[in-house]
Amino acid sequence: MDHPFTQPVQGHEVTEAELEAFRRMMEASMALQSCREVEMASHVIAETLHRGFGFDVAVLAQVEGPIFLLRGHTVVPEGAVDLRGIDFPLRTSAHVWARIANAGGLIHSDHAHGGEERLAPLGIEGEVWQPVWLPLIARGEPVGLAVAFNRSDRGALSLGQLRVLELYANHAALALGGLRATTAEGETARDPLTGLHTRQQFDCALEQEVRRFRRYRTPPALLMIDLNDFKSFNDSHGHLAGDEILRAAAKLVEENVRETDLVARYGGDEFVVLMPNSSDQQARAAIKRILTAVVTRNREMRHHPERQFTLTIGHHVATADTAERVLEVADKSMYDRKDDGSRRRLLDQLIAPRGAPVGQHARLIFGLMKTLGSRDPGHICHARRVMGYSVMMCERLKLSALQTEQVAMAAILHDLGKVVINAEILRRPGPLTPSEFLLMRSHPVVTADILAELTFLEHPLRLIRHHHERWDGRTTGEFPGYPSGLKGETIPLGSRIIRIADTLDALTTDRPHRSAVSFPQALEILREEAGRSLDPNLVAKCLPVFKALGGPIDPDTVTTPLSI
Repeated sequence: MDHPFTQPVQGHEVTEAELEAFRRMMEASMALQSCREVEMASHVIAETLHRGFGFDVAVLAQVEGPIFLLRGHTVVPEGAVDLRGIDFPLRTSAHVWARIANAGGLIHSDHAHGGEERLAPLGIEGEVWQPVWLPLIARGEPVGLAVAFNRSDRGALSLGQLRVLELYANHAALALGGLRATTAEGETARDPLTGLHTRQQFDCALEQEVRRFRRYRTPPALLMIDLNDFKSFNDSHGHLAGDEILRAAAKLVEENVRETDLVARYGGDEFVVLMPNSSDQQARAAIKRILTAVVTRNREMRHHPERQFTLTIGHHVATADTAERVLEVADKSMYDRKDDGSRRRLLDQLIAPRGAPVGQHARLIFGLMKTLGSRDPGHICHARRVMGYSVMMCERLKLSALQTEQVAMAAILHDLGKVVINAEILRRPGPLTPSEFLLMRSHPVVTADILAELTFLEHPLRLIRHHHERWDGRTTGEFPGYPSGLKGETIPLGSRIIRIADTLDALTTDRPHRSAVSFPQALEILREEAGRSLDPNLVAKCLPVFKALGGPIDPDTVTTPLSI
């Protein structure tokens, strides 16, 4: 019995050339059945379009990975077009190639210009002839798109030739679909708790991206994300609440990355985001979106502390040629940022504590602050105001977010060393004895020593240690500088900032040994102390900020600076 292809359609008689094309197509289809790898099948498909059907250029774009990107995969002759421009999310993109691949059905044109929408991804210039687009559909699902064209006019394709092409597209789709079937279940399965992609899917996609990088030098970016203090949260609130936090974190991450990015659950409380063809700038922008969304969400959940969470994110733009190395560098980046994240979380809890503190560091410092607060009831409000003034100064000086956060942490903790001082000395309205004064002067060093094991506080503790140094370096007489006798710009900038903020609040607050002065009087004293105990440049720059306040700040309105 003759094959349906050999039967005339609408009066069309099958030519010998069309029969030859059909025979070549059947031979190529048999060759496809023997392919055991996608790479080999892709080459056979493109080669058949080029040599078997006689097209000058043949391109195969293939659906890759669990995020279903339609990507340039094979071109014959090699180098005829740049495949890097073919990169579309198949299921969501409005790009014409994605629409063609999803819709099915051969598309053909006698003549076209390289710049028109359907040819634009190929990056070619000038005229082309007889371009065809062949969607590859297997079992109802798109697996790729083949495109072929001629660079010169060699006559029109006959109806029979187009029918052979369409038939070959069906054979090619079945071959690719069969090779993909072994991983189809893994590509569609999702993590049952979060709904994210699985570790297996991520590993497969990362391997694909690394291979693509080696071939086309289009690097992927990788974000490694850790849900902070998750074990402590589970211990405090239970596993059901922990599961809810995992789902919320997963949803937040997915909502703040691109549709072409793959988000997977990497471990118990870790997530990964694979960003194909991305720069360092794009990766950092994604990190900022995610962390900003976390801060916004936590503020919205201020009355539900059990539903708040924070994330630590590291990233790496792949320059390594193995997936293992890419993961290693991104993982190291995340753990390097743990110190910043630990400081960030601690600062949030110290400023706006809600419920029981989470984490041993917070519990330790809360215990010290509670003890000091029982001896010096005004301590917490003073620390908050000093932090508030310090942050205003940092913003005026246009310091970085990280510098501002470090100064804020130092400001909130700057008097913590007074916890070793007797309550009677802290509250005495009269003068101190020389030995008591020496004890009082030790509090910056004591603070630094008490918290020395918290390595993520190394820089803030240095600022605390020197926040009582004087600009003029004087270490004797009334109000001497201490503990090291530093002078001028040898005093850390953050310490000089905190010294001004501390002085302003001390002047405008009632103390056991003296009454507060008015806010304008306090500002005048700051001006007088410029060049003496205080940095004159900082005073000059920041006095306008304080004048604009009109009075002391409310300690209950002070919030932590956003460091992203």
